[in-house]
Formats: sequence, structure tokens, C-alpha cells
Amino acid sequence: MKRLFSVLLAAVLCFGLIPWSMPAKAEQWDGFSYTVTNGEVTITKLNKTVNGTLEIPAVIDGYPVTAIADYAFQNSDLLVGVVIPEGVRSIGYRAFANCYTLVNVTIPNSVLYMGDEVFYHTSKVKYNEHDNGKYLGNEENPYHALVAAKDLNIASCKIHPDTKIIASAAFGGCQKLRRIIIPDSVVAIGDYAFSGCDAMEYATIGEGVVEIGKNAFQSCDSLTDVSLGSNVRYVGTTAFNFCYKLKYNEYRLGKYLGNEQNPYLVLMSATFSYLEPELIIHPDTKVLSYGVLQFQHLEAVVLLEGLEIIQDYAFYHCNNLTQITIPGSVKEIRRLAFEGCDNLEKVVFQGDAPAFYGDVFKDTTTTAYYDPNCQGWTEDVMQDYGGNITWVPYEPVAGTTVSGSFTYFEEPNRSIELWQEGAEEASYKAVISDGVYYFGNVSSGSYILKASADRGAAREYPVIVADKAIVLDVKIQLVGDITGDEKINVSDTAKAYAYIRGTNRITDEYVKLCIDATGDEKLNVADVARIYAHVRGVNSLW
Repeated sequence: MKRLFSVLLAAVLCFGLIPWSMPAKAEQWDGFSYTVTNGEVTITKLNKTVNGTLEIPAVIDGYPVTAIADYAFQNSDLLVGVVIPEGVRSIGYRAFANCYTLVNVTIPNSVLYMGDEVFYHTSKVKYNEHDNGKYLGNEENPYHALVAAKDLNIASCKIHPDTKIIASAAFGGCQKLRRIIIPDSVVAIGDYAFSGCDAMEYATIGEGVVEIGKNAFQSCDSLTDVSLGSNVRYVGTTAFNFCYKLKYNEYRLGKYLGNEQNPYLVLMSATFSYLEPELIIHPDTKVLSYGVLQFQHLEAVVLLEGLEIIQDYAFYHCNNLTQITIPGSVKEIRRLAFEGCDNLEKVVFQGDAPAFYGDVFKDTTTTAYYDPNCQGWTEDVMQDYGGNITWVPYEPVAGTTVSGSFTYFEEPNRSIELWQEGAEEASYKAVISDGVYYFGNVSSGSYILKASADRGAAREYPVIVADKAIVLDVKIQLVGDITGDEKINVSDTAKAYAYIRGTNRITDEYVKLCIDATGDEKLNVADVARIYAHVRGVNSLW
């Protein structure tokens, strides 16, 4: 948990995900320009000449130093050594660029993010080398950060088992690198880390990795197989962009990446149309990746218990989405996740308050319902997050889920409803997505599940709901389809006729409904004639 917390803090720094941040104010201290945000110092510039070794202070004006900004020490051309203190988590883009005399660098164990080209034009820096990799670290761990490949022509690299981070663009453009195995010690993969590795076919990402940076594997033209460690909780924008050969694990409308134990760990993309505007996330999914559903024709989505992270821009401008339920398992909702959802009327939070990062609801007006009996729902948490949010407490209704597959030969105009015994109208209507239906928060009791579809014989199932989730697969056949092969032909006519004559026994009551082609609730020769006329093309059943 400590390691996960540290990595998530690094992600906060790297991607601007600081919840409820106070404005930063520029300050000066002993030759350093710096800002303080939420009680933490980011060094933005060195304003003095240092001839020799610079020991960056761990504390400035009583605040801990946690970040070095982009370009902060660039052009310090007399700098020979630099000691970065424990507590610094992030080193920005070209932070030490053009430090031509720089030789010795100490990177503490706390650093979990290094931007691109941190040591640009610093050819004298002494690296610790191991099997085609160049590392920086400290006396305790010389291999803490894998900064760069030995050269762009390497075909392999065995990463040191003590490595914690892979810096941004560390292997960018290594066009002969065919495979990479990232050990369990690594917790973060930087932006563009393996971008443009054209020959790479396989990537195994270890169990320790929590964060994969933006464009990390972009344009790996030959990449076909990726295994994600089970602890991955952040996948940066377009991390696998232009990897046209990459094999995803498909479930309904979604494409996922994961591992052998859980192929559906991260939802990477999904495709919708006006005919199929609903999605049920796989029950094993932990992460909705960056921008995964943005601008989609999404009208309904079911997020199941077990989901933990909703990343940045996940539902950005999903203008057809009217309501959504956030499971109690969700721990974080990140920046602009629901920006511009113009028709989002209702958001229901089922558990403890998640961490909200930045303007989660920017330009969105909605009503958010929360359970006051759960933890974390304080005034500080219940804010607008860039939108116009009305927070309303509610008493949760005890219930469970009913779900399963819905098999029918056509997709449109299908319906599944739950009718409580004795009710005059449906108690619940299912969300149906690409062959799966779902009811949430169904109260205990006895029900009839009624399934129907155009051209199909309606079907009913008894359902008793108690305290456990129910999985019930539903299948509807065409009227006239006696064999269940989704076709109506001479075989169906023969089976129906044999049943009417008494020479073929049919015990399945639903199959008998499929014989009733006239719809008069009687099975006789008229039904056989109707089916036969359809088979001959003389008189269609529809």
C-alpha cells in the first residue's frame, strides 16, 4: 500500500491531479526560484552560479521539496555534480539540459517520475550500466532509474532487478528491440518510454507497475502481445497508439488489456453506434483508461463492483449519457472525467467518497446522490469540481443484480423486464448491451423475467431474488424456428408436423410456443401450414 500511495502521488505531480489545490505563488530563497502548492515546494529555477557540486535542499522555508520543474537547472554550465534530496518525486523535462560539465548525479529512491531529456546535452554524466541500459541512482540503489538505452541499436535489454522507474523516452527509437520484460521491482513507466520500437513484438509488464505513461508504447508497429501486471492502475493517453497489430481481449463492445489471470484489467477502448448505445463493463475490470469513452454515442453504461479507477476524460462529452451509478469500489475519479456531459441528470455514488482530482465535472450540471452512512462525504468533498453539482443524500435500497447473456439472431428491438408477482407493470427494465443484459439493485422477492424481441417467441423465466447476484442466460428463438438454429426451413416444418401428428414428442414448452405461428395459442395443422408457406416464400411469417 505504501508503494501504491507513493506512485499515485507521483502521478498527481506528473499529470496535475492535485485535489483541491491552492494557488501556487512564486518565491525566492538562497538563489532558488520556487513555488509552494499544498504545502510542497517545486523548484522552478536556479538563479545563482554553482561551480562544483550542488546539494539541492530538502526543505525550503519550512516546506519539503518534492519536485524539480521543467528547465529548472538548464544551462548551469559550471555544474559538476548534483545531489537531489530524498523526498523529491518528480524531475521535469530538460531539468538539467545543457549542463555540459555535469558528471555526478544522485537520484534518491523517492523519485518516481523523470521527464523526457532530463539530461539533454550532458554527455559527461557518469551512468551505472547494466546489460544495454544506463542507470542513475544513489549509494543504496545505483539502479533506481533506468534513464536510457546504451544506444539505439540494441536488440535486447535485461532490466536490473532493483530498478524502480523507467524514465521518459528511455528506449524511444530503439528500432531493433524485439521484446521487453519489465521486472516486478518497477513501479512506473515514463512517457514515450518505448515509443517507436518498431521491432518490438512482446512486452511483459511486471506486477509492481502501477503507472504507464502517455504514449509509452506508441508506434510499436510489430507489437502483438502485451501482458499487464495486476497492479496497473493508470494508463496514460494513447499509451498504445498506432500499435495496429496489438491483440486486445474483447468483451461485448469493449477492448481490454490484462494478463492471463485477468484479461479484462483495463478497458482500453469501446465502439458504439446509434443502434447499440449501451455498455456493460466486464466484472473483472479495475480501470477505465484515459479518454476511453470520450465523444461516444453512449446512452447507458453499467459499472460493476470491483472497478477502482476512472481516469481523465473517461466520459468526456458523452452528451447522450443521462445517468450513471458509481460503484462503492471506485477509489479515484480523475480530471475532466465527466466534462461536458450536457444531459447527465443523475450520478449515484454507492459507497465511500472517492478521491476527486481536478475539475471532474467541468461544464456539467447534474444531481449527485450519496449515501450519508458511508465515509468521506464531507462539505470539503461535496464541491462543484468545475460544474454545477447538487448534492443530495439518499437511503440506499438493499438489492442485488440479475444479469446474463441474451441470445437472439437480431440485435435491435429486444426487451427484458422483471415483473414482480402480481404487479400490473414491469418493476425493472434491463440495460442490454451486445448480447448481455443487466439489472442493478433489484429488491428481494419473486419475479417473472419476461424476454421479447421482434419476430421472436416471447419467453418467461421465474426468478427469486435474495442476497446473492443471479446469473441467468436467456435465449429467444424465431417463431417457426423449432430446431433452434436461427433458421426456418423444411426441418422445422417436419418437426412441427410430426409433433402435431403425435409422432414426435416435444417436452420443452418454449419450443411449443415457437410452433404457434398463427398466434392463437393453439398448436394444429394451421401452424404447420403457416410455417411451410414461409419456407416456400409464399407467405412470410412477418
